[in-house]
Amino acid sequence: LIYLLIQGEIDIVSGKHSYREHYETMPLPIQYDRIVPAYTLSLDKARELTQLCEGLHLRLPKQWTVLAQRQTVQQLREAGRQHRARLHPLLLKLTQSETAPELRQRLQHTLGCWAALDKGENEVQGLQHFLFEIGSPARFLATLAELNDLPQRLDRLLSDVERYRHLLHHPAVAPAAQSLAIEMDALGSPPGLD
Repeated sequence: LIYLLIQGEIDIVSGKHSYREHYETMPLPIQYDRIVPAYTLSLDKARELTQLCEGLHLRLPKQWTVLAQRQTVQQLREAGRQHRARLHPLLLKLTQSETAPELRQRLQHTLGCWAALDKGENEVQGLQHFLFEIGSPARFLATLAELNDLPQRLDRLLSDVERYRHLLHHPAVAPAAQSLAIEMDALGSPPGLD
């Protein structure tokens, strides 16, 4: 059984836990509940995972065993958690300010893609959900590159907008700002954050 487990043909599980995770505390296969077929990646999915790992600068295994696939997906999940932690506050700010609907939609889609990694019964199924959501790894990596410095830039832009809004509503500046606004209407509204 252990040989077949190492080859990736089967998985030995107890509840939701695999022998691969708990072999130190429960070393005998007889202590587990059932034997199920192993979930492994196809060659295409392994290639896409390699492309994602290279784009995100994650460590790649020397050999693509089932255990190495699971560990690599765990690394990808951790990278996804870090990206979600950085991008989610930005989405909340944009939602509160009710600006940039297209950008909000892109951020929601990206965060939804990262959340797809947590779907499924195991890491491989979660990765398959993730790969389905992103469509193309190259396009997803390009989107991440675009969104990389966005939190700092938009924080600065949103604070500038608030500062100017506060300044133009000051009682000493308001009459001049209103007369200037009539002249500025001919130019149109300023470009949005999108």
